[in-house]
Amino acid sequence: MPRKVKPEVSAIRQKQRAHAKRRFSQRFDLELNRDGIREIERMIGSGRAIVVPSKDCHRNYLVGVAGRLIVVGYDCRTHRVVTALPDEYVERLPPETVTLARLRFLSAEQEKVIADILAGKAQLLHIRGGAEFYEVLYAGQPVRIGYRADRRVLVPYRGKPGGSGKPSFAVIPKPAIAPPPVFDELELEPALADSFRRQIKDQQSILLWRHSKSVAFHQVERDASAMRIGYSNTRNIFFQYSDPPESMVELRSSLRLLEAPASVQAAVAELVRECKADLLSIRTEDRASYRVEWNGEIFYLDYSAAAGRLLAWFEGRARPTDPLNGQESR
Repeated sequence: MPRKVKPEVSAIRQKQRAHAKRRFSQRFDLELNRDGIREIERMIGSGRAIVVPSKDCHRNYLVGVAGRLIVVGYDCRTHRVVTALPDEYVERLPPETVTLARLRFLSAEQEKVIADILAGKAQLLHIRGGAEFYEVLYAGQPVRIGYRADRRVLVPYRGKPGGSGKPSFAVIPKPAIAPPPVFDELELEPALADSFRRQIKDQQSILLWRHSKSVAFHQVERDASAMRIGYSNTRNIFFQYSDPPESMVELRSSLRLLEAPASVQAAVAELVRECKADLLSIRTEDRASYRVEWNGEIFYLDYSAAAGRLLAWFEGRARPTDPLNGQESR
């Protein structure tokens, strides 16, 4: 169940959203209601925005709104758009940033690319899964992109099956598939086991990481001290705690942070509140994911603004892998 937002936080959010509406109306003649502003906030949370330089505690993003590019100010503490900045801010950005944003966010620009593909002005690279993949010249820059003729839409670029689509001079063998881990069962006294089950069922435990749909690892309370355990909700049994695989770099860093002294956790939380952390994703109204650099270390973590509490990194987030999503295609 989502946490109830504090009244003072709700009041701040309402003022910020009202100010953003005024700026869109004054500067761009756009009358956006709450749903319109909320859609921009979803764009930022889902990666459909580009971070651009900012000077104050708010983070600036370049987004596509009503067929044009606009720089908006965003408060990462309240997760709200707070203002719309004048066109001059877009004009100061690097040309390559603006070019990428136009292709990613503006449907009219996407239609121009589709028209070039249909006119035979793009180089066909390969066909895969019902989509055709091209290299097209857009704004003087070569861009690799996919096109689905049945839906007449651009899609993220995908390389050839078994390779990147570029000439290869060596065959890299596939890594051996590691066997699934075997967790050691944990024997507990019946009363203690019941206590742990109640904590997990009532969401009083801290979810650390999930191995599968049925097996997860939690931090529970035992005699006023913390204890880490694994639990299978299908077999109803407990396991000895096990760290996540080394490939889960972000998750392991957040668990390391949760084991750090309270002073370290407080310092990292303060960086998040002061907007000195990189906002990566908004999970819910009250939960967002960040990248924080502190004392030479990099931590990935989730943070609850209402509770003012650090949480373990949430695994399973979709990551962009192509030009349409803001990263170089492979």
